[in-house]
Amino acid sequence: MTPTAGTTTADTLTFQQGVNGYTGTVDTYIYGGDRNRSYGSATSLNVDGSAGGDDDDDDDDDDDDDDDSGATQALLRFDDIFGTQAGQIGVNTTINSAILELNISNSGNGLMLYNMLQGWSESSTWNSLGNGIQANGFEASSSATATTGYTSTGILQLDVTASLRAWQQNPNGNYGWAFLPTGSDGVDFWSSESGNGPRLVVDVLQNTAGLATAFSGNSDTDYDDILYGGSGNDRLYGDLGNDILNGTDATAKGYLEIDTLTGGTGADTFILGDANQVYYGTGGSLDYAVITDFTIGLDQLQLHGSASDYSQYAQGNDTFLYYGVGQDLIAKVEGITAINFNSDTTFV
Repeated sequence: MTPTAGTTTADTLTFQQGVNGYTGTVDTYIYGGDRNRSYGSATSLNVDGSAGGDDDDDDDDDDDDDDDSGATQALLRFDDIFGTQAGQIGVNTTINSAILELNISNSGNGLMLYNMLQGWSESSTWNSLGNGIQANGFEASSSATATTGYTSTGILQLDVTASLRAWQQNPNGNYGWAFLPTGSDGVDFWSSESGNGPRLVVDVLQNTAGLATAFSGNSDTDYDDILYGGSGNDRLYGDLGNDILNGTDATAKGYLEIDTLTGGTGADTFILGDANQVYYGTGGSLDYAVITDFTIGLDQLQLHGSASDYSQYAQGNDTFLYYGVGQDLIAKVEGITAINFNSDTTFV
């Protein structure tokens, strides 16, 4: 099936707390020197590799969990930005670019921005997040989404296009970003509580005539289909029969793609690698296949290499498959809590 191009309209969507009725910004920071305290109401957020502590001394009791030399890490998320309402990013929308703007109030060392992979709230603390945030491919992405040099006061712009494209394919995976320090000269930026909070600017093409990257198999008596995607984010539907679904190809290798694969009925094979290479294995958590209907004992995952090359983690009712130990996410397999490398996979 050849995808339909459709009609597109250029637009710029902006999200900032209190502007044009938007109220979905969530932000806070956590402090290793006061590990059980939350800072969700703070008007500025601090990121520091060895912060001297919060200046508010309203908590005077000695606490073995406190550490006067603890680091600080910041968290930021924009909720309710994906959907079908006016001003939201639709599933049929092409995201050309996404820029995160921070108003820096105190200059310092560079920042490293990571996609969060687990939930948090403004009441989160250093301890509730497991001794701070770890960029381990499980709590936060193992690869940075953006990295800055020395950070000066004023407006700092960060390219977060890859994050937005990933979350567009799976809005429930929008856990926002973690800001981790690169040194002991801390950086402060205004929070959503300040009136000068973070702003997200997304340039889009609104697609008004269907999915531009959707491919489906036949539902007639032919049944068995072989479906290929390519570069970019694709949606493949196998429908009836025993189908083979490959969201990318040997050239694109799934780099910075998030492909959604649905086999339908029958014994389906989902291609996540070939004899020469793994697919979706170079972009950290920013590229992977979403397999929506894997049936244990019937469907197969085609993988490059051997079982020892992979690791898996269950989250809710889904399994996240990594190449390496929590290094590169290559697939989210929905509806199952474990992959049996002996019976559910074919290695090539």
